[in-house]
Amino acid sequence: MLGYAFLIAALVAPHPAVYVKGHSRAATKTREDLQARTCYNLAQSPEDSDAILEVDHLFNRSGDQSVVMVLVDREDKVLWEGKAKEDPIPLRSPVNRLLKRLAKSTCPASSVVGQLDVARASRP
Repeated sequence: MLGYAFLIAALVAPHPAVYVKGHSRAATKTREDLQARTCYNLAQSPEDSDAILEVDHLFNRSGDQSVVMVLVDREDKVLWEGKAKEDPIPLRSPVNRLLKRLAKSTCPASSVVGQLDVARASRP
């Protein structure tokens, strides 16, 4: 019975809102998949968010491409960062791999989500 109470509390508890910053294909894909693959809600503006997820593509001289994500709080403190190389044959999306790592590192009972909840509670 107590297990049900914790499950219901976890399901109805508000999730931190994250604004996805970037204009690349990776940023667009991140916006589409963020809520389904992590514990975060998508914020429509930085002012409405608890944190900002910066997403970008990097290209090196050899032609390799990587997707980089950095999660920062409202005071620009880095909470999480990740980088995934794009495969020549796109079997698995680097965005999906990074969102999976983000969720594993920061959801649900991690200190990062706790920090965002404290930040949200202290906002006017």
